[in-house]
Amino acid sequence: MDTFEPTANAEVLQTWPRDRKYLEIAELEVSAGSKANNALLERAKEIGADAIVIGPTHQHGQVHVPIGGTISDGPAGSFRGVPLNSVRAVAIKYQP
Repeated sequence: MDTFEPTANAEVLQTWPRDRKYLEIAELEVSAGSKANNALLERAKEIGADAIVIGPTHQHGQVHVPIGGTISDGPAGSFRGVPLNSVRAVAIKYQP
């Protein structure tokens, strides 16, 4: 397995590059949210990627959280379903 020096800069791509050769070096996944792309990009730079190709949001299901109390407090009025979503990307390294 190849390892690479961390990179200072990496691109966020929506589609696969057609004008450059590249090597797929890792599949990354983080919780969806407003900072998801930044988290993916930072992880990609740590492993030496030159770019990430962002994939679609993936829904894993739901968790149910109590409303009007907590589970440890005893009966909690009701529960609300909260989706568990993640964003995936593939980290790539450009080839010379």
